[in-house]
Amino acid sequence: EELVKHLEEVKRLIEDRYIEFNLKTDEAGSIFGSVSKESILKALREHQLITKERVDVVLDHPIKEFGEYVVPIDLKKGITANLKIKVLPLR
Repeated sequence: EELVKHLEEVKRLIEDRYIEFNLKTDEAGSIFGSVSKESILKALREHQLITKERVDVVLDHPIKEFGEYVVPIDLKKGITANLKIKVLPLR
């Protein structure tokens, strides 16, 4: 029960924020790199939205285009948070 309360709090924290990813481009606007499950997990930890929790990022393939996305984060125990991410060109 304590774990479920904790996960609900983590869900609230994740859904209250968004994370920006900046990808390199060439002069023609072609994108280098992508946003992967691993980079999303790393960003969640860097922003202190998760610490030791074991979570799954639900992403079929890396994101390779600029824009705004909603990525489900499976926190276990039937709790899923929707993380908002923005993929922007590196300035």
